[in-house]
Amino acid sequence: MRDYELRRGQWKNIDGELLLHLMQDIFEDGEPEGDGYVVKGYAAIKRLYAEQLGKTHLRIDSELDAKASNEDAQMTLRAYNNFLELATGYDAKARSKRAQKTAKENEAA
Repeated sequence: MRDYELRRGQWKNIDGELLLHLMQDIFEDGEPEGDGYVVKGYAAIKRLYAEQLGKTHLRIDSELDAKASNEDAQMTLRAYNNFLELATGYDAKARSKRAQKTAKENEAA
């Protein structure tokens, strides 16, 4: 399970069922589960759970199929990165920098 920081104001774009609609647009699947939404059976994804944590974070829990073909793995990675960029408002490079910054802050504390 991993938490991703949302860009300021980005929560408005994924609030409530907007997150579900985003998942359905990208992964062609999605349904409510608990406090979030889940995708089952997209390319190399066995299960992907996404939940908005207030206005600042998005929690993602994913389970991938290790036996998936290279083509399915590449398609999954592209879709997953696209989903995270649209959901968080940050591209992969910015998400990486933020994760490193958070790790350093936690290490220092």
